[in-house]
Amino acid sequence: MFLAGILTAAIPVIIHLLHRRQAQPVPFSTLMFLRLSHQHVARRRRLREMLLLFLRCTFLILLACAFAGPVLRTPYAGGASSVHAVLVVDASFSMGYGAGGETSFARAQQAAEGIVQSLPNGSECALLFCGARPDLDVPELTPNLLQVKRTLAGAEPGASSVPLAPTLARAARLLADSPWPNKELYVLTDMQGFAWRGSEYGNALRFDGVEAVVIDCGSPTLDNSAVTELVISRHAAAATDEVGIAATVRNFGPRARDISVTLETGITQRVRRASQTVSTPANGAAQVTLREPVADAPIVAGAVTTAPDALPIDNTRYVAAAVDQGVSVLLVGEGGAWDPSGPPPKDILYLKTALGVGGSIFRSFVVGTGDLPHLKLDEYAVVVAGQMPVLDGEAAAVLHRYVEGGGGLVMFLGPRARIEEYNALLGQRGADGNSVLPAPLGERVQTLEKERVSWDEIDDKHPVFEVFAGGLAKELRFIRTGTYIALAESPQAAEEGRMRVLARYADGAPAVVEGRCGEGTVVLFTTSCDGAWSTLPLRASFLPILHRTVTWLAQDEAVPLDARRVGEPLEWLFPGSDEAVSVAITTPDGVVHTVASTLDQGRNRAVFTETNLPGLYRIDARVTPHNAQPIVAINVDPAESDLTRLPEGRLRNLLPGANSLSSIGAAHAGAEMLRRHEGLKLWGPLLAVLVAMALVESLLASLFTPKRGPEGVRTRSHDIATRRLEAGEEAPE
Repeated sequence: MFLAGILTAAIPVIIHLLHRRQAQPVPFSTLMFLRLSHQHVARRRRLREMLLLFLRCTFLILLACAFAGPVLRTPYAGGASSVHAVLVVDASFSMGYGAGGETSFARAQQAAEGIVQSLPNGSECALLFCGARPDLDVPELTPNLLQVKRTLAGAEPGASSVPLAPTLARAARLLADSPWPNKELYVLTDMQGFAWRGSEYGNALRFDGVEAVVIDCGSPTLDNSAVTELVISRHAAAATDEVGIAATVRNFGPRARDISVTLETGITQRVRRASQTVSTPANGAAQVTLREPVADAPIVAGAVTTAPDALPIDNTRYVAAAVDQGVSVLLVGEGGAWDPSGPPPKDILYLKTALGVGGSIFRSFVVGTGDLPHLKLDEYAVVVAGQMPVLDGEAAAVLHRYVEGGGGLVMFLGPRARIEEYNALLGQRGADGNSVLPAPLGERVQTLEKERVSWDEIDDKHPVFEVFAGGLAKELRFIRTGTYIALAESPQAAEEGRMRVLARYADGAPAVVEGRCGEGTVVLFTTSCDGAWSTLPLRASFLPILHRTVTWLAQDEAVPLDARRVGEPLEWLFPGSDEAVSVAITTPDGVVHTVASTLDQGRNRAVFTETNLPGLYRIDARVTPHNAQPIVAINVDPAESDLTRLPEGRLRNLLPGANSLSSIGAAHAGAEMLRRHEGLKLWGPLLAVLVAMALVESLLASLFTPKRGPEGVRTRSHDIATRRLEAGEEAPE
């Protein structure tokens, strides 16, 4: 309707036509002494008048257009149709970084609300959080945008470090299933590079037909410090009445800092025990050892903290450490978990008996191969494995990670050990270049009963066999072996230090071999531990050999006190019980949760998944779980503390197939999306042009309009007199 006002452009033309004057002849005497002071050429005057007329008509046309509210639309702006939009909000704990009076997550909330507000009428939206509780999501596309806004307003960043990849996969599936032509994806994140790990989907996941926008909610200044690791010596409390906790403090900032580190113990109320100041270089780390008297307490529980900074959640790291003098050893047999009320399984009977000799420092726990994926192997100093006939890929991967991360593994073979599976699962070198087996297993070698081979060529320089140096070496020659597994020795592996033969049989074949796998060590006995192939477990030398092997693997071992991460489930095994066992878990916020164990493939197992908070979890069970502490420490992932941003060039490869991909700041997200959805409104620019045109028209009108009246006429004699005066002559009378 306002465009009808364009017709007002005819008003100046009509006024001009109505007021147009016709020249009329007027009788007058000679004009030789008179002339108009403003003589103009008729053509030039007409051009100026046409310019004024054009400006006035254009002014009225633009005024009508301005009131009509014109909008500029482009292929990426001004799509009036409704859309299907999915918002992916990064809620990992790095989004709690505060700068400028607000956190990155608060900026993400404001930007997301502006985006939802800018969606065209009839649009539908889904909201997915990455790192927060799943129940906060709006998992399906809904036209109820008010629900999305309310969910945004009530959300908070979590304590986990979940990558964006799984959430982006959910968003891609939602948009792929949508029949609507207009699809939009919004990713609101602090652009931390660690959050985008695993997002190189290639052809596995596509965003075809989707307009993707990444909203940068991060801070330009990144200065963070964190307690990233806590370790304790396994025998720290064996010879003293205090325990030392080594804390690693990392400075992720661009300048060196002096950071105060404090140890506080207690569960509900913590007491300050020790404090030190450590100097950390820029983008570097330093370690400090804090000591705590153990007295008669079976466990040390508390936290190591530093002064709060812009990201306070990673300035506290919780600890729960047993201070008894035992070394925990996990025995893996061919059967299931051992019932403590009955005899040990036959295949590891000798191992269990030898490690449990009176006065022994070893605390052994028996499980089956199928139990390995459900255990936290980092809690054991050494794993001793008998023959594992049901070894599968999952159990082998667990053993590989354990050893590569610094664990110690002792392996025995036996008649039920399947050589092909051992070589395939434990002997192949992975992408890291490491294998669990020191050397590939060969054929089974069997001798006659009367021709059993003895041990020979003992490496008495190695800590395991140094006790047998000299005259005691003959004791090992009484060990007779009828069957063993040959090894494919590699001179290159020996030269590189990846394999060392500690003992050989009389025929030259390796009897005991040590190998390196990553940071860990493996000791392989090529015969059995149950007496079926060898008299080794029947000899008196078996006890010192086993004890020294386990001690050697555990002596330099440091127990990570903070290995459990937020979001990882807690699992317990209840061997010897077929009934449901109730477990009460008190979380750091004081809420008590109860879970019951269930039978899973013959294993009585309880699982607790609500580990969303960092802190100390208290465990209370009617039956003592397998190797479980009454207090468990759960911490944030220290990798999330590194706020290094994703290089801009990599962003395009992370959302393949998108029609367009752009990155904008959170402060302008709402306005930018409104412009894209509604187009660029030209009301303001047109008004500015109209004001400028009005000023120009007024100026030109004052310059072009000739003077009228007596002052507009001058006599010729006046001009002549003026020229003479300027020339210095006297004016005539």
